[in-house]
Amino acid sequence: MALTLTRDEVAVYARKNQYALMMFMDAGLDYFACRCCILNGLDTGFRLASEATEKLLKAFIYLATGTKTTLTGYRRHDPYLLKEELKAAHKDQQLDGFDDLLRQLHHHYQTRYFDNPATDQHSPTRLDRIDDLFVYLVETLPMPDEVKYRSMFFAFRQVSEHLHR
Repeated sequence: MALTLTRDEVAVYARKNQYALMMFMDAGLDYFACRCCILNGLDTGFRLASEATEKLLKAFIYLATGTKTTLTGYRRHDPYLLKEELKAAHKDQQLDGFDDLLRQLHHHYQTRYFDNPATDQHSPTRLDRIDDLFVYLVETLPMPDEVKYRSMFFAFRQVSEHLHR
């Protein structure tokens, strides 16, 4: 990894892409919360996984197109539809391999309402797949590494790793 941006250039980039950076950092917090909940048997973690993925996809769309998602209403919370919008702009075929998971995540997001039927079982074994998706999105996010690795998301990760030793 070649880090070439100065601290001032990182600040300029962050100001210019404030929406994407906000989504990126919030996604990181939701992702850590999701892992904590799922590993402790709390189904809320699956809803948080959906929200983390949604925010990361929205950041990706913004960085790839220069605009926020064009989806409106409840559709703007559907990770699968966000992936389809991103795919039209970014041409990433590997994301198609996560289609089933993206649909399941949306279902988990819908379970936050009691009047939505829950037909899917929550399984902690899905956490590996959620990890794969989240790491793939972070690694392919068209954001300079200096911005990624100086953000709160990775600083929080280092604290988390230290606490689990």
